[in-house]
Amino acid sequence: MKYLLSIVLLALIGVTTPKKTTPAYDWGSVSAKPDLSWADQVGAQRTPKNTEWDAGKFGLRNDTSVFSTPAIQAAIDACHQQGGGTVVVAPGYYKIGALFIKSGVNLHLSKGTTLLASDNIQDYPEFPSRIAGIEMTWPSAVINIMDAENAALTGEGFIDCRGKVFWDKYWAMREEYEKKNLRWIVDYDCKRVRGVLVSNSKHITLKDFTLVRTGFWACQILYSDHCSVSGLTINNNVGGHGPSTDGIDIDSSTNILVENCDVDCNDDNICIKAGRDADGLRVNRPTENVVVRNCIARKGAGLLTCGSETSGSIRNVLAHDLIAYGTHAVSAFCNAGIDLVGESSFAPFVTNPLINFTTMGLILLSGLGFPVWWEVMERVQELVKGKRPRKNFVRGFTLHTKLVLTTTMILVFGGALLILALDWNHAPSLGSLKPAQKVMAAFFQSVTTRTAGFETIPQADFSDSSAMVSMVLMFIGGSPMGTAGGVKTTTVAILVVLVASYIRGDSDTVAWGRKVMEENIRTAVVIFFFVLTTVFTATVLLISVTGSPLLDCTYEIISAVATVGLTRSLTPTLPFMGKVIVILVMFMGRIGPVTLAVALRRRTGRKDVDIQRPEQRILIG
Repeated sequence: MKYLLSIVLLALIGVTTPKKTTPAYDWGSVSAKPDLSWADQVGAQRTPKNTEWDAGKFGLRNDTSVFSTPAIQAAIDACHQQGGGTVVVAPGYYKIGALFIKSGVNLHLSKGTTLLASDNIQDYPEFPSRIAGIEMTWPSAVINIMDAENAALTGEGFIDCRGKVFWDKYWAMREEYEKKNLRWIVDYDCKRVRGVLVSNSKHITLKDFTLVRTGFWACQILYSDHCSVSGLTINNNVGGHGPSTDGIDIDSSTNILVENCDVDCNDDNICIKAGRDADGLRVNRPTENVVVRNCIARKGAGLLTCGSETSGSIRNVLAHDLIAYGTHAVSAFCNAGIDLVGESSFAPFVTNPLINFTTMGLILLSGLGFPVWWEVMERVQELVKGKRPRKNFVRGFTLHTKLVLTTTMILVFGGALLILALDWNHAPSLGSLKPAQKVMAAFFQSVTTRTAGFETIPQADFSDSSAMVSMVLMFIGGSPMGTAGGVKTTTVAILVVLVASYIRGDSDTVAWGRKVMEENIRTAVVIFFFVLTTVFTATVLLISVTGSPLLDCTYEIISAVATVGLTRSLTPTLPFMGKVIVILVMFMGRIGPVTLAVALRRRTGRKDVDIQRPEQRILIG
């Protein structure tokens, strides 16, 4: 009724108000074909020399127990002083703080090279910069190219900025600031470390490397001219929800080329900026002559955005062949957990009911197992045809179907309720959502851990207690003869029934008036402890080769053995031996329990099956 009255009122105003003529505005003449000749001049016009400088000769060693910053910086400085060239970092793992690439130098990260950034903000000296459109003092980036000309950062190496400590800092501050209605102030008060900064420089090339988990913006081109950003892979959704983690920011810069990049972040994927409000007008530096082409955007605020920082003006932007990926129902139904979005998975759709409930439905249906399907459909057909009374619908199910359906309902609803209770006010996960959205997200988490592997909220954003709940759900998994992994619902159900029968004093293991076969009990016990032993052993090994926290390693191994595909941060940063361990565990998780069960069934055909051996009592408990 409210909307109807509004429409009527507007209609009356339109009828009774005298018509006013809007003065025409002369927009000037526009050519039928715009002049794009400027687009041929964008990007770096020069690159550093190919003369190689081995960083290893300056003391660089493959050892993460020490800082490699002095050795790499010494190689850069020496190369710069001798007229420039290419500083080569050999494959290996190196812990670094802020690095500064100077004029004439190309820092080349060889394939197999991983730079692990320090998570201590003291390792990033502060200097004047621009943040969110305002000039202020801010910590340096992990890689800095400042006041330089003809410099580059290239190679197929990996830069792990390990920015989660800054994400957590932001979420904690934001929770406090929102109570004071100071939401946007936290963006400026919470100092975080950027990934790559190009500032006041000219003819700069960024090419082919991978940049993940930046504490703040991934790549900022600021007050610079003739820069090329080519072939970068940026992912700020590894191991959590990175707030304000823009992908590529072109900030008051000119003649910029961005091409062939793959960006997955939590804010603007590729953003054109030129200062905010009064400070942007004071600086008054435009962004112009920008070409963005052949790029992929996964999660984030848009493919290409011109956001709230536009005071210095934006001119001449050409964008084409940009792609945004989505996910597929086939992967959900098959509990594969594979999508085209990347590590962000379904995070962009955390508040979308259609995506959430459709995916959950497919996961649950496929996880029930085909025997349950067939039986349920058969009973439904009998009910429709009048061959079975309604009151006898559930009673007629086999013990297997009853166990599967009951256990599935308990796990889905119980898991969701526990996650809701544990993370209701936890800002990084459910805390920032509306009540209905919290419920939907909790149910999605409860369902997807049944080995689907999708996520609407990054796993590292959940509290440790919710992570424990998720590990239990992953360990159990789906049901036999379905597409899910885990030890299976019937395995756990039989063990629960076994315990309950023992407590009641029953001589047999009984559920719904039916005796569970001794063979089924033995198989369930063996499978359960086989998988449990695998998890324990693999977790110990993974901790020994990575040094990562117990919770993250356990989560990784359970996810692998149940073939879920979820991770709290470890997967993208695993060393070679860590990857081997996870691969072996996934292989064992897929074939081990099933193969073992088959082997146990075959043992009943042995010739000595009827031999009666003497019994002896063992003290237990």
